[in-house]
Amino acid sequence: LIGPHNLPDNYDADQLRLLLREIYQAAGGTHDDYDEYDRAMVEDGRIAVLVAADRILGNHPQS
Repeated sequence: LIGPHNLPDNYDADQLRLLLREIYQAAGGTHDDYDEYDRAMVEDGRIAVLVAADRILGNHPQS
């Protein structure tokens, strides 16, 4: 978890702001006013949840 109340030692508020934007954009989001978006993220206390996968399984079609 990376958020305004639990920033790791190597993160600051500006890096969190950019990380939240990057996650939003990677999920397909766009915003007309990123300053407004940033303010809303701060007001809502939004956080980033980073998950590292140990293993990924899937079904492969048989030829």
